[in-house]
Amino acid sequence: MSESFQLAGDNRELHLEQSGLVVFAPGLVGSGECFERKDSGKVRSEAGELAAWDEAISETDFEDRHTIVLEADTPIEASGRLRRSSDIELGDMMLTAPLANDETAILMYCDESGGTSFHAPELESVASKVRSSKGQKSATFHFALRHPVDTGGSTTRGFVGNLTSKIFKIIVVKVAPDFAGSLAVRAVQKWEDSNRAFQGLFDENPAFWESEPTELFANFDRIEGKRSLLFIHGTFSTNARTFFELSENGALLETLSSLYEDRVLGFNHQTLTSSVAENVALFYDQFVDHPGSYEFDIIAHSRGGLVARAINDLPDEAIAEALGRHWVRPTNVSIKIRRIVFVATPNEGTIMADPKGVPAFTHRLSTYINMLPDGFISVSMGAVLALASSILEVAMPRLPGLADQVPNSLLQGRLLHSGNQISNFYAFTSNYEPSQGLVDLMKDLAVDSMFQGDLNDLVVPTAGVHSGLGLPQEQLIEFDASAGIHHGTFFGAAEMSQLAEWLR
Repeated sequence: MSESFQLAGDNRELHLEQSGLVVFAPGLVGSGECFERKDSGKVRSEAGELAAWDEAISETDFEDRHTIVLEADTPIEASGRLRRSSDIELGDMMLTAPLANDETAILMYCDESGGTSFHAPELESVASKVRSSKGQKSATFHFALRHPVDTGGSTTRGFVGNLTSKIFKIIVVKVAPDFAGSLAVRAVQKWEDSNRAFQGLFDENPAFWESEPTELFANFDRIEGKRSLLFIHGTFSTNARTFFELSENGALLETLSSLYEDRVLGFNHQTLTSSVAENVALFYDQFVDHPGSYEFDIIAHSRGGLVARAINDLPDEAIAEALGRHWVRPTNVSIKIRRIVFVATPNEGTIMADPKGVPAFTHRLSTYINMLPDGFISVSMGAVLALASSILEVAMPRLPGLADQVPNSLLQGRLLHSGNQISNFYAFTSNYEPSQGLVDLMKDLAVDSMFQGDLNDLVVPTAGVHSGLGLPQEQLIEFDASAGIHHGTFFGAAEMSQLAEWLR
């Protein structure tokens, strides 16, 4: 069911009878349609939804309650205050939504160019329980509308596909009566427990990443005393989501399969609510009942490289300190890491993981997923949506898996002084320069300055992958801007064939 309405550009509030929403948008002239609660498994093309949005919302406990599709140009100039004592200006918009007493909400705004941002309700509207047109508790969102930018004619989108409309989604979050602690941490933990439940070592079968694993690795006799290859994914992801592009490089896979005699494993683990130290402990747990000597080469993407370094470099005391409990490696298990290939690993951290930057982080990632869907398959929109709930909190949440990636974090300091053996390290890094349209979009979203001018691959600083390790040029492949390689597209590059040479 939907409700149509018109905006006349005046300073009157518009009350939508079916939904109870109140719309106030001075200077905005056009038509709109309000869609009610989205049913799971239903994709509403008329509301701009794609299948990936249904997947994202179904991965959380959130409710996609109201969707407004608006056909109206953003006013060119923002001048004059047109409403009582409020600070709303031409080019601003206010939406008020009714809520139950045990609910709160966030607003997702996707503009005509595909740029996506998340907004929290005004604190005073929640604190005073401002009433909607239906007389209920409500949440009021006040935000500036953006102007469309030229994105170079691209029509591919990740989760919202309407290219001509402004789309607003009011996403409702239940707050339990016994609620304590961080809402976002609870939401992300629930997402990981549901969608990243499979953790541990598994056999990367010859099909290579065609589907997610369902069984833990059991044939330890096959790898004991022999060199094996281990793949470790990065934040938000799994091995299947991260390394699938390698399956198109048949010559490389054949070489690696021969080199390791099919001893190829993967390590899936949680990356947001679990710290790197917890990932290391989980890795060693896989060997507790399988004594022996093991040797691995590791190909690691993004945060996975920090897990690889921690396995290789950190002593038991450092892991135990990070865990906050007694921990030692199994005494009857010896694990040697022969070589590590870092692919876009934040070896000097990334500012995008800083808790203070979480709102901008979610704006940036959701926009990438929507604008560059083929390149950000490894990142789940469901996880980003769960993380976006952090904007409802006064203090930004601390997620251990992200905290380890903050520049100068405790983990970064421990790894810095761990006596790295750089002769065994190799790296791929990239300087990605997005199209002017995406640059303009990031400026409009006010998140373009996160890297303060440093070259980056959209997520990790280019130099931060290798400079702190002091890698010589022959152990490094750095893609320049002309290659068009960003954080999510390394494994489709022809240069990945260098893996076979480095790992011989």
